Amino acid sequence: MSHRGEKRFRPRRPGIFAKFAIALLSLDFIPFAVFSVGMFLAFQENLARFSMANFERLLEYHAGTVDSIARGYDEVTQLVYSYRTGTANGLADFIGPGTRADSLAVASKIEGCLEAILYSDPWIQAATLVEDDGKVFQVTRRNKELRVGFDYRSLSWFERIRASGKKLVVVPPRPDSAYAKSGSSVVTFARNYYDLSTLPSRDGEITPAIILVDVDPAVFGRSLTGLDLGIQGSYSLVDRNGALFAGTAAGGKKAAGFYELSRPLEMRDWILSIRVSKRDLTAHSAGLLPYLIAGTVFCALAIVVFAILFSRMFSRPLSGILRAFKKVESGDFSQRLPAGQDDEFGVLSRSFNTMSAELKDYIDREFVARIGRREAELDALRSRLKPHFLANTLEVIRMAAIDARDETAAEMIRALSSQLRYLLEEDFDEVSLDRELGMAADYYRLLSLRKDGGFALEMDVPEALRSVQVPKLTLQPLVENAMLHGLGPRQWKGMVRVTARIEGRDSDARLEICVYDDGVGMSPEKLAEIQKALGQSTAGTVQDARPAEVAQTASARFLGLSGVHFRLKLRYGQKAGLDIETAQGMGTVVRAIIPLGSRAEPEVPDAV
Repeated sequence: MSHRGEKRFRPRRPGIFAKFAIALLSLDFIPFAVFSVGMFLAFQENLARFSMANFERLLEYHAGTVDSIARGYDEVTQLVYSYRTGTANGLADFIGPGTRADSLAVASKIEGCLEAILYSDPWIQAATLVEDDGKVFQVTRRNKELRVGFDYRSLSWFERIRASGKKLVVVPPRPDSAYAKSGSSVVTFARNYYDLSTLPSRDGEITPAIILVDVDPAVFGRSLTGLDLGIQGSYSLVDRNGALFAGTAAGGKKAAGFYELSRPLEMRDWILSIRVSKRDLTAHSAGLLPYLIAGTVFCALAIVVFAILFSRMFSRPLSGILRAFKKVESGDFSQRLPAGQDDEFGVLSRSFNTMSAELKDYIDREFVARIGRREAELDALRSRLKPHFLANTLEVIRMAAIDARDETAAEMIRALSSQLRYLLEEDFDEVSLDRELGMAADYYRLLSLRKDGGFALEMDVPEALRSVQVPKLTLQPLVENAMLHGLGPRQWKGMVRVTARIEGRDSDARLEICVYDDGVGMSPEKLAEIQKALGQSTAGTVQDARPAEVAQTASARFLGLSGVHFRLKLRYGQKAGLDIETAQGMGTVVRAIIPLGSRAEPEVPDAV
C-alpha cells in the first residue's frame, strides 16, 4: 500500500511520560523538600533535647560534688569532738568557764586542735573558736591578725549561729573584715560546740563556744569548672536566700532564649543552676543547613534529569508502536517492530507482530472462505433435486418388492430411504434426541436383516429427555461402532444398550448419552491410541491442543468417534465430548457428554 500523504505521528498534547515527569517533580520533590525541612527541625529539637539531657546529668554530677564538699567541711567542724588532748574529756576540759587556771596550756591545746582543722584541707584559710564570753582562739594560714577591738559577737550572722542549735551554718561569701589587712573573701562554716561529758542533751543548753572555719570560695568555683560550657550561658550556686557562692548571678526571672536547669543540694539549702543559650545550643546543627539546601537542590536536579531520561527512554519505543498502529489502521499489515528487547516493550512488539500477521492471514482466509461459501451455495442449488430423485427411486423399488411379496427387501429399502432422507434432506444442525434414536433404530434394522438377527438393540431413554436437542448424527456413529467393532468379532452375538440421563445441577447440568455393548472390548494399547486421536491423556482429560489441530492427527479408522467428539467440543466447549471406558473381553461404554447449563462459543478450526 502507498502512504505518500502520511505524516509522522506526533501527539498533539503532552504524552503520558511527559505528564509522568511533571507529576514526578510535583509529587516527589515537594514532599521531599518538606520532609527534609521537617527532618532538619526534628534533628535540631532532638539535638537540643539530647544536649539538655547531658546537661542534666552534668548538673547532677556537680551537685553531688558540691554536696560532698559541704559534707567534708561539716565533718571538719566536728573535729573538736574527736581531738585528743590527753584528758578523758578532751577539749571539754579546756573550753568554757573555769578552764583557765593555766591559760597558756589551755591556749596551746585549743590552738593545736584549730591547727589540725586548718591543715586538714588546703582551701581552709582560718580556724577560729569563740567562747561564750567573747574570748577568741584562732590560727590562720598566713598569720593574719584580728583588727584591734574586733568582736565576732557584733556580726549580724553570729547570733544566727547561736540559734541554729546542732545544725551547721554556712555564711555566704563575704569580705574577710575580721583582719586588718585582708582583701580576700571567705565562706564560713560554723557550728555550736557542746560539752558532751556533762550535757545529757545539746538542745536548748548553753553553748560554751562556737567553731568557725573560713574557706576560700574558689573551692566551689574549681569544683564547678565542668559547668563552664564553652557557649553563651552561666551557672550559679546560691542558697535559699539567693546568696551567691559560685558562678554568675542568674537573676530573679527566666531570660528569653535560654534553657534553665536547677538541682537542689542534699547537704544544705543550696541550689545549683545552669542557663544555656538556645541559639548557641542549636548553632552546631544550624551549620548543617547549607549542606541540607545543597542536597535538596542536587536531588531536585537529579529528579529532573531522571524524569527527562525516563520520558525519552519510554516515549521513543512507545511512539514507534503508535506509528505502527496508525499504519495498520490505514490498512498496511506489513508493519513489523523490532522485538529484540526482553522487557515489556519487547513483549508488546512481538505481540503486535503476531497480531498483524494473524490479522492479515485472517483477512485473506475470510476472503477465500467467502468465495468458497458462494461456490458451495451454487453447488447446493445444483444438487437440490438429487435427494428427491434418489428418494423417489427407492420408493419405487420398495413398492416393487412389496408387490413381489419380499417383505425383507421392502423393509431394508424403507430403512435406507429414511436414513438417506434424514441425511440429505434436513438442513438444520440440531435435532431432537428422539430423532437420533429413530435414526439408530433404522440402522439397527438394516444391519439385523443383513446379519439375520443374533443381536439386540435396547433403548432406555425417559420420555422427558427425548425432546432434548442434540447435534445431528451424534448417536448413529456410536451405535455403528458398538455393533461393528464390539459385537462384530463375536459373530454378532450380544446386545447394544442406549441410555440417557441428566447429571449435575444448574450451570453444571449435562446430558450423558451412553452406548454400551457387551462385546470383545479393547486392549489398553488400542484405548490409548483412540484417546490420543481424541486429544485426551490416558486419564481422559483434554489436552491443550486446539480441536482442529488434534482432528488433523486423528487416524482415519477413528474418524467416526473423532468426528462426534470434536463436533461436540466445537459446539458446546471443552466440557463436552466423548468419554470411553472398556475392559478386554467384557465390553465398552462410550459416553457422549453435552452441557445443558451453559453453551460455549464454538471454535473455528483452521482446517479439519
